[in-house]
Amino acid sequence: ILVRRGLLSYFRGGRRAELRTPEGREAVAISLRGALTDGGVTFVKMGQMLSTRRDLLPPEFIVELGKLQTKAAALPWEEIEPILIRELGEEQLATAFRSIDHQPLASASIAQVHTAVLADGSDVVIKVRRPGITTQVNRDLDIVERMANALERNTSWGRKIGARKLADGFAVALREELDFRIEARNMAVVAAAAAARGGDPGLDIPTVYLDLTTAPILVME
Repeated sequence: ILVRRGLLSYFRGGRRAELRTPEGREAVAISLRGALTDGGVTFVKMGQMLSTRRDLLPPEFIVELGKLQTKAAALPWEEIEPILIRELGEEQLATAFRSIDHQPLASASIAQVHTAVLADGSDVVIKVRRPGITTQVNRDLDIVERMANALERNTSWGRKIGARKLADGFAVALREELDFRIEARNMAVVAAAAAARGGDPGLDIPTVYLDLTTAPILVME
């Protein structure tokens, strides 16, 4: 991908004159955005993270990386239902939910969301992690780690931005994103803090159903 996008020399410590002008930096930034898109979900998310680091990157890169979007086709119900059965069991799945819409409400790179109704009539959504995404992310993060090591070893700009530290922090954050129990606990903490203050006007924190939430499944109001 780096060869196809004309970026390999930047990862080997080469200096390129185009980085000295705004037009040149914009062209390189466009190539980088294309390369990250080609790399898939993990690399797109890394680019999205870097687009917030105005302290590290020139404005041309911030603008281009800010255009990155993750697109993922919705998975059929036949691939989602086995995950629910594996995590909750057929009996609990049948008794906890009155109905589940087999057509997803939304689909993204890590998960997709289905609307559902609990046995007591409560409207909820079920966020389900895409099958195989953990394996893919772990493989990609290994590539990210090795690239970061090479950048610090071979380039002055890699050492300047702290490529290894950035990669390590990104890996921790992305692995946490894959575990919906962490998201559920964070929501519960925010809700408890708001309740302790007597509530925050205009802030509505959805209820999380912890008894129906596992690492790949999040059920919430």
